[in-house]
Amino acid sequence: MTPWRLPEDAFSSIFVLAIVSALRAAQDVTMTVSLPEDIERRLEAEVAAGRAESVEAAAAAVIRAQLASMDDLRRSLDEAEADYDLNGGVPWADVRKRFARD
Repeated sequence: MTPWRLPEDAFSSIFVLAIVSALRAAQDVTMTVSLPEDIERRLEAEVAAGRAESVEAAAAAVIRAQLASMDDLRRSLDEAEADYDLNGGVPWADVRKRFARD
């Protein structure tokens, strides 16, 4: 009896199937978000002005921008904390005195 073997191109077929499955799963994931009326009107205005394809696309762009801003802030805070750990800092009482003089 001949032992069972994977066909020579099986790896690429399985790999492609895994990628297609992952992409399909990602496409099937949706979330319904209720926007406050003022935000919805503003996003609709963006669409009407031709700056976005849809309210959904505009909302996604705003969320991506906000997340990027949060990432930048987190990086900045991490850098400041690392600098403080390395070099120390100025006591808050001294800072308040400096502000009071200026």
